[in-house]
Amino acid sequence: MRRKEYYTRDDMAVFDLLEHPIYIFDILNKCLWWANAEAVKMWNATSLTELLERDFASDMSEASKRRMLDYLRKFKKGERVRESWTMYPNGVRTTTKETCSGITIGTPEEHHVAILCECDLVTLQEDIDHASLRGVEMLRHLPVAVSQFDVNGILMEQNPEALDLFGGLEDEEETDDCFTCRFVDRELGKRTLQQLQQGTDCISLEAQQHTTKGARWSAIKARKARDPVSQDPVILYSARDITELIQAKNDANRAFMEKSEMLAVLAHEIRTPLHQVIGFIELLVKNRLTSREKEDILHTLQSSTVSLMTIINDVLDFTKLEAGKMQLESIPFDPCAVCRGCLETIAAVAEQKKLQISGDCQEFPSLAIGDPNRIRQVLLNLLSNAVKFTHQGSVTLNMTRHTSISNRDEDGDHNCVL
Repeated sequence: MRRKEYYTRDDMAVFDLLEHPIYIFDILNKCLWWANAEAVKMWNATSLTELLERDFASDMSEASKRRMLDYLRKFKKGERVRESWTMYPNGVRTTTKETCSGITIGTPEEHHVAILCECDLVTLQEDIDHASLRGVEMLRHLPVAVSQFDVNGILMEQNPEALDLFGGLEDEEETDDCFTCRFVDRELGKRTLQQLQQGTDCISLEAQQHTTKGARWSAIKARKARDPVSQDPVILYSARDITELIQAKNDANRAFMEKSEMLAVLAHEIRTPLHQVIGFIELLVKNRLTSREKEDILHTLQSSTVSLMTIINDVLDFTKLEAGKMQLESIPFDPCAVCRGCLETIAAVAEQKKLQISGDCQEFPSLAIGDPNRIRQVLLNLLSNAVKFTHQGSVTLNMTRHTSISNRDEDGDHNCVL
């Protein structure tokens, strides 16, 4: 009998005469499309209509979906699949040995490939190898990609997770070696396969691999074993996606390096005012100075200690930012006083480089609302960098007052934005 281009439910009526269950599962729509009388009984249904109305999609695991999609790939190559399934229709466990093949269903306008399942019920207790069933189910639902290759690196079998991660057999590159073609670094794949072929029992490594989601990092373990069917030597291969872990590790290393660089900068910034403190204290102790000279030295010492305190506060603020505990104040302060204080603090360093430092804040009012400590930090950082990278000439701090209608207060006066 010539095979039809597609089949309808009416074409299936003849299979009701058979004494073993046969059903068709529409994987595209995730539903049962047809079942003969014995299959209706197997599914513990009262009628074919009731069986076809059941919601299979919500109960189907991701592993089962991937497994069936792999069936479709094999059907396209003309293959059949014989496997055991354990199902729970209406809560009753049913174990079957099924021969699955592809069948085209639908109408002339719209048809697609579904799964035709011929079932042998496993009814006798001694026919059921419970340990094997459990092992197979665990492997099918294991969230780790597991594959089996022959000793030449040709893919033989893989679990649903590996199918989802690496694709089906026909998705592998058209080469004689599917083991190494998974590796982004092909030479690393070749060396790994050669080590297994030359006697290494087990290899563990981390490597980038080609997947259906692009290049991904995997924790790979490959070991030699014996195929339980043919007893030929094979390679069992597992891959666990660790891309996010590698990214987090890289981010942590980058953050560590940034902190190390920041500590190096802080050490340098602390050393400068600290040297000033030590040097001027030695002058006060060892030399006889006039009152005016002592006053100047004490003033410089005060500026240097303020600089040290500012750097230490910066470190503390950095830890607060990391912990998400940084809070800005909103208190009255004198903007001009803050600016003058910053200029005085940086003046000693500017004088050592023979730079002139000046500032203009005459347009500012004597009272503002904000966080003077944060403004002081910003200005000191700007002035410090200006002095640090200016080799000759001068550094000037210009303060400009910006006003707008929206910035008028209740008395009609302009507020200032720094």
